[in-house]
Amino acid sequence: RVWARRVLLGESFALIAPTGVGKTTFGIAMAHFLPGTAYIIVPTRMLVEQVVERCQAFGNKKVVAYLGRTRERRAIECGDYEVLITTSMFLSASFELLRGRRFDFVFVDDVDALLRSGWNVDKVLKLLGFSDEEIEAAWAQVTKKVPSAVAEETGQELACWDAFAPTNLL
Repeated sequence: RVWARRVLLGESFALIAPTGVGKTTFGIAMAHFLPGTAYIIVPTRMLVEQVVERCQAFGNKKVVAYLGRTRERRAIECGDYEVLITTSMFLSASFELLRGRRFDFVFVDDVDALLRSGWNVDKVLKLLGFSDEEIEAAWAQVTKKVPSAVAEETGQELACWDAFAPTNLL
């Protein structure tokens, strides 16, 4: 209930719960019941296959899952979907197919996998409608706060934090 309330209020948040609780099922349900387009990002091709099967059970939105086929790629290029399911690697390697698109709901099944490829957070933010300027301003705030928070917590300065801050947005 709490998860659904937060989604319906338009909040962004992380679901942290043990395996088997239903996080992925919740994301699939929200993708189908919320208005607009949804993007579900999972870490592996096997999970893409599993999620698309579960999505088809809902049957109320057009679902495209990228498994490497030409027709799937064409559907993505044309924006011919209401729910898109891909791996985080697809997002990283094929963002050009999604550039300029806007999703109303993005569900990331495994944030660690998303973070393995640099700039994926920026890409997701762009797909949610944030501008380069907004993303850059947010990074500027983070790069100011993180080093001082680390210094406060540990009593040591964070020496090479600037190496993690983005310099060129997509």
